[in-house]
Amino acid sequence: MSTSDRLLWAIGVGAVAVAIIAVVLVVSRGQPTYMAETGPEAVAYNYVLAMILRDHERALGYLSPTLPGRPKDDEELAAAVFRHDLWVPEGEEVHPEAAVVKSASAEQATIQVKLRHFGEPGLFGEAEWQSDVQLLLRREDGRWRIVDGQGLWDDCWRDPDLEQCGRRGAPRPLPAP
Repeated sequence: MSTSDRLLWAIGVGAVAVAIIAVVLVVSRGQPTYMAETGPEAVAYNYVLAMILRDHERALGYLSPTLPGRPKDDEELAAAVFRHDLWVPEGEEVHPEAAVVKSASAEQATIQVKLRHFGEPGLFGEAEWQSDVQLLLRREDGRWRIVDGQGLWDDCWRDPDLEQCGRRGAPRPLPAP
């Protein structure tokens, strides 16, 4: 076997090893699971996970029923998710990693949920980055409920009179030419 043949074999074996390692890393990530709802951080984490998994019925249950623009049902929530690009794009995987209490009292808490994104592998390996979602929760009737947020949140739920909201249930008018 010549030196060039050995070099080709080594390159081939190296490429296969890299592919196997990549598959093992992707498979070993596992799927995130819901947390026991023992506090506001667990509620925030579970809401984010429900939104990522497109479990709109469960996500809706975490929103405060006192929100003036709260979706009436999971179909209306799904429409808001689509309308405001609140979903995870195709080819991207998102895992909530941690829910961190930013501030808290007995009746209100601000929670930051840290997310890890895994995109389509590129030329230099797997695309991976982090972001976060911040949610404001209040205790209502003994349960923590989401009343405001940044990320995976529609401001129309808090204030349906905002210009971008239009009339609920009706298509938004086209801008004037």
